[in-house]
Amino acid sequence: MHRNEILIFVIIISCSFKAVDLCHNNCECTDKILTCHNFTKNDLNSVKFHQSITAVLEQIHITKGDIPELDIRNLCLGDKRLDSLTKLDLTRNGITRITQPFSDCVPNLEELALSHNHWNVSTIEVNIFQNMTKIKKIDMSHAFLDNSDFINIADLQAVFSDNNLQALEELSLDHNEFSIFDKNSANVVCAFPALKRLDLSYNFLPKITLYHKTCLPRLEYIDLSWNSIITIDDYSHNGLLYSLDFIQSGKLPNQTVLTVNFNGNEFDCDCGLLEFRNWLLRTDVTVASKNELKCHNGNLLNRTIVSVQSNEFKCFSVNDSSPTEHIVIGVLVTLLVLVVLVFSVCVFLNRNKIKRFVKYRVKSPGENEYMSVDDTVDV
Repeated sequence: MHRNEILIFVIIISCSFKAVDLCHNNCECTDKILTCHNFTKNDLNSVKFHQSITAVLEQIHITKGDIPELDIRNLCLGDKRLDSLTKLDLTRNGITRITQPFSDCVPNLEELALSHNHWNVSTIEVNIFQNMTKIKKIDMSHAFLDNSDFINIADLQAVFSDNNLQALEELSLDHNEFSIFDKNSANVVCAFPALKRLDLSYNFLPKITLYHKTCLPRLEYIDLSWNSIITIDDYSHNGLLYSLDFIQSGKLPNQTVLTVNFNGNEFDCDCGLLEFRNWLLRTDVTVASKNELKCHNGNLLNRTIVSVQSNEFKCFSVNDSSPTEHIVIGVLVTLLVLVVLVFSVCVFLNRNKIKRFVKYRVKSPGENEYMSVDDTVDV
């Protein structure tokens, strides 16, 4: 082996030992990737952790820890930012607060995972995504723990809309117990002109409103599965179905067809769902498992929506009861009248006996118990 080759080999070995020596005990360190588990706030503040951070890192994974309050500046290389870092994973750390914007340390971040944490949606810091001009993917599934009965996605408006997230392509908000997605919520997602994938599955949303004609022009997939959708609003310029068709109609021939997922919703197949069934049959939007979407009520239970005929979508009112129901109700009313009449006759025929025999109770003087006395009344 030549002298130069031996020298290079020795340098590589020594650098490897140095990287291992400087790596935190709960971390795995390579030139490009830093992976740490079971971290606490003290670990983030430790000298050993700061020694584990290098200027060439491209990915940092800090997961399964206990870090209620996270100071992003702990990820910096001293007073310098990590310009090479493109992926940051902070899942399962019990995070309730992030004190500084991510751009303070990781300005070129492209992927950010914040799932399985403990934020309150109404108190999340509004500036955490400030100046994240290159971010393409944000995962905030299982991220919020609110005590409120009604959680509105519009509460995230200041977090998303007031920051420049023009490059965002994927946003996951699934498994968060959101229950309101109205026109104000639409303003939140419409702030992302490059968005391709929006995951709203496993929430409690009864309806979705996009309503902007120019909203989400590049959308390729929207997941609305496993929500509380039982019916769909009429086809209108402010409605979901119109918005989906509008997005699809604006796509160029070489662009991906828009797909929407409605699986897991318990549709009520009355007259209000007829328009949705007609839309399923005519739309150019790809509907995941379209032929498997089922009714969850009455005579149409377990029927696929597309197989139900137009005249089978019926709405019933109190006045729509069948002749058989009228007969049953009439019989019950008649029996009740007869019972009341018989009871009244019996009372009338026995009125004298009732008046003459009255039982009441008096207390015997000087005794603790009570005694019954018959009192005869002249009629």
